Amino acid sequence: MALAAAALAWVTQERNRDYGDVRGMWSATVEQRPWNPVARNNLGLALAGDRRYSEAIRHYEAAVGMLPGFDDARNNLGIALMQSGRTKEAIAQFESVLRRKPDFALAHNNLAIALYREGRLREAIDHCAEALRLKPDYPEAHCNLGIALSASGRSPEALPQFEEALRLKPLYPEALEGSGNALVRMRRPDEAIARFRAALNIQPDDADAHCDLGLALMSEGRTEEAVNEYKRAIGLRPGFAAAHNNLGAALAGSGRLSEAVEHFAEAVRLQPDFADAQQNLRLAREQLDASSLPLSPPR
Repeated sequence: MALAAAALAWVTQERNRDYGDVRGMWSATVEQRPWNPVARNNLGLALAGDRRYSEAIRHYEAAVGMLPGFDDARNNLGIALMQSGRTKEAIAQFESVLRRKPDFALAHNNLAIALYREGRLREAIDHCAEALRLKPDYPEAHCNLGIALSASGRSPEALPQFEEALRLKPLYPEALEGSGNALVRMRRPDEAIARFRAALNIQPDDADAHCDLGLALMSEGRTEEAVNEYKRAIGLRPGFAAAHNNLGAALAGSGRLSEAVEHFAEAVRLQPDFADAQQNLRLAREQLDASSLPLSPPR
């Protein structure tokens, strides 16, 4: 599952909700005052809200070019770079912010996310912890610390972080899903299933949560229910290689080898370096070939 980034809110205090088209408003402002870094930042936020990250990056870069110490815009630039898959560049932006403003809790949290994506778990944990030292009632940082701890094999330490995130923000699907994953690793599948279902009550179209629920159901031997959850995940995100692989494993385990081969093959097509799916595809094909051999005649 993904860690939760924190973008800065609008720098100005206008009541943006009174405008029907926030992006149009800031576009007009930038057109009239292209030298205004605050307008550039706010237009970047509006574009990022529409997932137009490359355009947002251009305006954030313009803002920090005009005002290099504009740390809110630089933080937002880091987030947009992460969302564009440019994680190393995002790390450089967050580190630049923190050199000038080491008590910026949001930037510590966002740097932790970028480090996590690069597999630098120990550093991610340290920056989540620093964000929480600076801002103890920060639910996203508690959730992100839980995710990083769980990924480091420290699920018993992760679970209290998710619980604190949920105390601060009860309807927090990412924390519910994170705690579910920790509970699965702690071999408490019944509790995990309840957490995943609670997350899906809030975000029913979360493909990751459906896939995670499938894994928890499989650990309880509830194969048909798991198959349904994997299919829901794939319906929501057809290019979800892990869900195809997991569905293949569930189908193979219930003797439906032909269907399993199709899903393993699709997982490999989507992610050619997916070693588990490659191995599963080879084994399923071998079993399917063996089952199709004619029986030896009686002697």
